[in-house]
Order: sequence, then structure tokens, then C-alpha cells
Amino acid sequence: IHRHLKARGFEDMPVKGMALQLSNISLNGDLGKKLDILDITEAISKKDFDNWSIPISVSFDIENDIGYQFRNIFESLQKTKKMPWYTGYYHNKPISSLTIIFDNDSKVASLYNAATLPEWRKNGYATEMVMHCLHIIAQKGYDWVVFQANPKSAGVLEKLGLKTYANYQVYFKE
Repeated sequence: IHRHLKARGFEDMPVKGMALQLSNISLNGDLGKKLDILDITEAISKKDFDNWSIPISVSFDIENDIGYQFRNIFESLQKTKKMPWYTGYYHNKPISSLTIIFDNDSKVASLYNAATLPEWRKNGYATEMVMHCLHIIAQKGYDWVVFQANPKSAGVLEKLGLKTYANYQVYFKE
């Protein structure tokens, strides 16, 4: 399959399927708060979505206004409260983003769209965003959190206690 997809112009990226049982870590203590983290689930302005999409667009090298596409998804999910979206601001500048998806049936939450602007990396902002979301997930009574980690994010997640349960390739076409 790999050769077939590559021959048709697809790119591939290694991904780690990671998970953490929340009872296995301590969520007590100081988060070392550096960011103001806004839950845009409660906000509906275009600016909030655009700010959320800035770290995603830059980190994943996505062109055009993805804020519009995400707004459409958000509007369809807004009433369910199963998919909160977070933006981390440092001195009023949006530098980090993260999304949680809650599965009420399994009590498993997933972290998606984790991104920090390149010039702000290696300062603990991604860790703060993930820990903030882990607190929210635990407060809602969820047992597990899962994450599909690219090579850039796997190290941060391993330091927080997530374990790799699967390695696989994701294929995409630009």
C-alpha cells in the first residue's frame, strides 16, 4: 500500500497512538501558569476562531483561512459540548491551541489540534495547554485520554506520562 500511495503523490508521516489512564498521574499542584487559556466553546466570534486557528495553520503548514472550516464544524457541535476548543494567549497573543473530544459512552477523551507557534516552543506552553485539558477531562470523570502524536509532540506527551500503544503512518496529499 505504501508504494501505491507514494506513486500517486501522497506524503506520509509517522504517528504514535498514545494514551494515559488519568488515575496514573497526579493532577495536583501548580501548573506554572504562563498562559491565559480561553475556552472558545463559549465564544462565537470570528476573531476567537481565527485566533484559535493561527497556531494550527502555522504549525501544520496549512494555507488559507482554516478558521472558516473549523467554525462550520464547531457550529454543528456547539450544542453538544462534546468538543471544547482552547486557545492559549501569552500577553494577548494567541500562541497555542488544543481541542478535546469527549466520548460519553466510553469515558475516553481525545486531544486534537495541539499546536504552538514555532517561536514559542520549548517554553512549556504545550505542556501547560495539555495539563489544563487533562484537569478538565479528569473533572468530568473521564478515565482515559488518547492522542495521535506526530514526531514533534510525542516527547512532550511522554514527559506527561502518555504511553505509546501503536505506531502507524498517516498519508496525505497536498
